Amino acid sequence: MMLHATAAAAHNVTEGDAGYIQEIWGVNIITFMYLGAKHMVTGYDHILFLLGVVFFLYKMKDVGIYVSLFA
Repeated sequence: MMLHATAAAAHNVTEGDAGYIQEIWGVNIITFMYLGAKHMVTGYDHILFLLGVVFFLYKMKDVGIYVSLFA
């Protein structure tokens, strides 16, 4: 199962965003925060992750464990 998981579960940034990222040089914190937020909203796995954190976890300790395991 682990051998097949990398190709099936991964998703990338869009082609346009990838080209834009390659053009950037230097520190652009706001730009990367925007691209990260956009990436979070467009991936079904990220949406499920956010739903799990918001609706099923009540203690900060549980949120920390859940986030660490996801990453």
